[in-house]
Amino acid sequence: MSDRITIRDLVVPTRIGWSNEERESPRPVSITIELDVDLRRAGATDDLRDTVDYGALTLEVADYVRAAETRLLERLAEGVAARCIAYAGVDAASVEIDKVDPPIDEDVKSVAVRVRRGTIRGT
Repeated sequence: MSDRITIRDLVVPTRIGWSNEERESPRPVSITIELDVDLRRAGATDDLRDTVDYGALTLEVADYVRAAETRLLERLAEGVAARCIAYAGVDAASVEIDKVDPPIDEDVKSVAVRVRRGTIRGT
């Protein structure tokens, strides 16, 4: 399957980090999601019911991330990926989460984790 829906740079504040100090207040993370979806039917019908409602999925992911209080990006990425592959029509999802301005004693813009979950069921 080569069809894909991409949600780029969804910025959501969340409490994340290993130390209590880091989790004291919400920090922004940037999320990019790639969904493997068969888009042929939607391309033919022009009907939202024949595709993934990426607006609704974006809102669900943002709500989840805001409420999550994980220590690791890996855990947050797993939770986002689980929500994505639970959507009807999504064969697989790649989720990349960037932690902006991480507390590292070097000049680092962000640190990212990327996971891919799900399987392609065929064409």
